[in-house]
This record gives sequence, structure tokens and C-alpha cells, in this order.
Amino acid sequence: MLGIRPGHTIRQDRLVHDSLRRVLREPPARRSAFTRHPTGSAVAALTILAAALRLYRIGHQGLWFDEGYTVMLVKLPFAKLLSAVPKTESTPYLYYLLAWVWTHIFGRGASDLRALSALAGTPSCRSATSPPPS
Repeated sequence: MLGIRPGHTIRQDRLVHDSLRRVLREPPARRSAFTRHPTGSAVAALTILAAALRLYRIGHQGLWFDEGYTVMLVKLPFAKLLSAVPKTESTPYLYYLLAWVWTHIFGRGASDLRALSALAGTPSCRSATSPPPS
């Protein structure tokens, strides 16, 4: 129980005793998300690695024919782009609409144009490593 130690008062001993009881009753410290879910941490690390590998030296080579054609299309005003895509392409509009906005923000260089596809494809690495939903 509580005993009086030399140099301590009963009140000091009670304060120490009460604070010790509170500490012992508190729940254990919460672990971080990385230590609670090591699989999720590994998937996140692999996704970041995939993005880094996709973006490494992305503009090293010149534009290929299809990329050059995309640059030609995204240089058009938006309304002309909408009318040119169905006449020249068999693919849906969405990529060209996104590429038009992207290139007007980031530029029309090889690395600028390829970064759109690289960043859009990076989440597929995560979904490829995730287990199917149950």
C-alpha cells in the first residue's frame, strides 16, 4: 500500500500512486498504419517504385509517330480537336481530351506527353498486386 518514504509526504506518494494507476490502465499506444498492415505497406512501396521506374528517363527518346500525331491534335483549338478526332482516330475521345488539358498545363514535349500515360497507368500496378475482393 502507500507507505511514507523518507523525504516524501503522504500527498506526494498518493499523487505518484494515482498517476501510476492511470498509466497502467491506459490502452497501449496505437501502432502506425505501416506496422499494422505490412502487406499494404509493401504494395504502397511497390506502387511508388513502379511510378519511379515509369518516369525514369521518360523523355530520353524522341517522339514516335503516334505520339507526334497526338501532339499535332492537341495543338488544335478544343473545338477543332473534337471534330478532328472522329475523322482521324478510331479510339475514344477521352484520351485526347485529357491530353489536350494536360499539354496545355505541362507542355507538349516527349516527357510531358508520356507522363500522362505513365501516371495514369501507375495505379494498375497496385490493382495487379491487390487480392481480389471477397
